Amino acid sequence: MLDIDFLPYKHIFFIGIGGIGVSALARICNQKGIKISGSDSTKSELTVELEKEGIEIFYSHKKENITQTVDLVVKTSAVKENEETIEAKKREIKLLSRGAFLSIIANKYRLVAVAGSHGKTTTSSLIAFGMSKIFDLISFNIGGILPNFKKNSHISESEFFVTESDESDGSFLYLKPEIAVITNLDPEHLDYYGSFDKLKEAVVQFANSSKFVIWGYDSQNLREISKYFESPNISFGFNDNSDITIEKIDNSPLKLKLLSKKLANSNSISLSNINKEISFPLIGDYNALNGGAVALLFSILNINVPNFSDFLGIKRRMERIYYSETKNISFYDDYAHHPKEIEALVSTLLTLPEKLVVIFQPHRYTRTRDSFHEFTDVLSKIPNLIVLKEYGASEEFIYGATAKDIFNTLLEKNHKYLEFAETKEKAIENLKSILNGGERVVSIGAGNVNQVVYHFKEINY
Repeated sequence: MLDIDFLPYKHIFFIGIGGIGVSALARICNQKGIKISGSDSTKSELTVELEKEGIEIFYSHKKENITQTVDLVVKTSAVKENEETIEAKKREIKLLSRGAFLSIIANKYRLVAVAGSHGKTTTSSLIAFGMSKIFDLISFNIGGILPNFKKNSHISESEFFVTESDESDGSFLYLKPEIAVITNLDPEHLDYYGSFDKLKEAVVQFANSSKFVIWGYDSQNLREISKYFESPNISFGFNDNSDITIEKIDNSPLKLKLLSKKLANSNSISLSNINKEISFPLIGDYNALNGGAVALLFSILNINVPNFSDFLGIKRRMERIYYSETKNISFYDDYAHHPKEIEALVSTLLTLPEKLVVIFQPHRYTRTRDSFHEFTDVLSKIPNLIVLKEYGASEEFIYGATAKDIFNTLLEKNHKYLEFAETKEKAIENLKSILNGGERVVSIGAGNVNQVVYHFKEINY
């Protein structure tokens, strides 16, 4: 059992406490009895939950929020400087980034850290859920709400800590994992790194700071940099050249097997889960890769894969929001915001029998600019599409990188139905005009596009 009373702080203030990553850390500290307060620009479902848990939240960023008892300030990477950070520096209060503070906690444990461009939240959630079935409720820090636990983080005296890492601001380099899982790698967060090569260098550094690495062979970019991995490592994937090959048996629900084609450069691999049928209540090839990584992790730890049949998924990852029995229409929400994530999701959805209707909202101007053609390529495959005005996420406007720019380019494609919505209300109006019964409606994006599908639940459509 681990002694987890190692934080010397009496009152921690969190800037950006409504964010999924910052809120997770606030909850961990609150659970340990430390006084917690924080600030965010807007009230949300998450901040309301935090307030119910006894956390004081200010819906503004003023220096007065940093009260006299605050002895640590933790800030989101989205905030460079504001009145609160200036006040903390003036009073010589310790100021840490979210990633740096996470590492202070996580590095005390046997750390399992999940990195990668896509699949981090699902993979880390499956690991946390599965390990909690074996070791009671372990410590975890996830970039999504787990319905099984009704929260995104937990602290316990278990020796393990599972965290989703964050490459977006380089903060994953603070972590020192016992086992790192790297799902895949695509050009992303180039506004921070400046180039894809710099991101690759950071991923190699992350791998080499880990004692053992599990990585996705199907990602060409990971294959290219894996020769620089100095830590013992093993690859997984559908590709026959991977160390452990995933064989998908069924798609819904997901059933797979791990096949050992060869062993990696480590003598510590247990084959306890090889050639066994493993089931996950998920769908799609992308989740087969996530599930395969999880099963392989349990093999590395010499643990049999537990039963995942009662895993309830993750909020905003193909989360079913509402089902209209009278109209036989299902409403889902998914957080996918990178073209590769959207492509993986849409390719699976198009294999299902229901008529697919998607509301898509671009997230961040820089991402839209950097992957504009990739976005239009994948969105052109969706027969019925509503494009909602972009969610800038506090970024400055970039000409030519808006939702309307995407829509105008898609006008040249062969959609059965295509509309642009300047507002959530217009998207709802558009959606009602196309629904006849029997559809699967999916909101896609990391912004507030999910409010569109929640509307249909609220009105009991």
